[in-house]
Amino acid sequence: MSSNCFNLYPPGTLGRILVDLALMYIKYIDPGSFHLENSSICIDDPGLFKDSIVDLINMFKSELQGRPSVFPTTGNDRGVIKKALLNRFDPSDPSTIIDFIIDILRTGNPSMLGKTLTTPSILRLEYYEYSRPGYSTRIKQEHKNYPHKEINLISLALAVLGAYISYISTNVIGNERINTYIIPSRLIPLNELIEAKKTFSRIIDAPHYVKAYVFSRTMLKLGLLPGEILGDIIKINLGKNRYSLVGIEKISDEGLISILQLLSNKHSLWILDKISRIVVENYGKRRGTRIIENYVKILGQLLHYLYNYAICITDAKYQLLRLITTIINGIEEGGADYWKSLRNKLINLGVKDPVNALSILSKDLADTSNVCGE
Repeated sequence: MSSNCFNLYPPGTLGRILVDLALMYIKYIDPGSFHLENSSICIDDPGLFKDSIVDLINMFKSELQGRPSVFPTTGNDRGVIKKALLNRFDPSDPSTIIDFIIDILRTGNPSMLGKTLTTPSILRLEYYEYSRPGYSTRIKQEHKNYPHKEINLISLALAVLGAYISYISTNVIGNERINTYIIPSRLIPLNELIEAKKTFSRIIDAPHYVKAYVFSRTMLKLGLLPGEILGDIIKINLGKNRYSLVGIEKISDEGLISILQLLSNKHSLWILDKISRIVVENYGKRRGTRIIENYVKILGQLLHYLYNYAICITDAKYQLLRLITTIINGIEEGGADYWKSLRNKLINLGVKDPVNALSILSKDLADTSNVCGE
């Protein structure tokens, strides 16, 4: 093996998934900086490889500055990494791992990248016995000589870079801290990926039908077809000493893209986006007012009926159209305070005539056909 070729972290864990994600984007920036040979990476041009890593980490570093949870480490992990990086690892800034690798590449002699250390906990979390079922490549704890016990510096740095690319948020749920990452199944342009992560961060704990709409609109903008998978949302429980997989959620359209494509009037998608925005921005927030809670609940119900229509629930289309009519009548009559408040909210979002906009949406939905065998 060439002195510039290094074994990659083996498949079967989150660690390799993050490595592959980083390599996908490095190749997108400069396809000639490296190539793969079986289970190894060969760095053909250390300078170009370094520049690609610098470009990528700079895109994500500014927004995630001071966020150690991007790549969390246990006490044991920190001691091991500090020793391997000659005390140049700062646990409060995981990107210092990448900085160390960049300095090695800058010398033009990357042989040190093959140095190994004990794999950090988050990259081998599938091994822990209490990790919940659901991860398709989970490996049994009883395999004593498993190949993922150690990781070399190049794979570690790539995994950290993959974590920066995929990190969405850290949320406290009860007594648990949960990290959420997006693993795209295809290359998404970086600016669009960053925008998608910001959007997804607002719906982490939203109802499934809200997520389905947001996912579908994102996928539609990216040119995906009905039934395609954009990727996975992975959630990890950050325990004090060990990390465990909470679950994996497919980013799919759940049939909604088929309906959205049938809406002939672009205005219909526009008003649906406004409705979704109101629900997402207010979901789970306690603002101390029943008025907002009431109209957010109604708009959430609209998205729920739209989702039910997409998955062919009986009478869902009828329920959806009837609810839109109820909203139109409420806004027109302006009886309850929450109808007045909803009208003002829509106007503030640029919907000059909410009644007309909702009427167009209702007609467009009524005209959809070839859905659920209609």
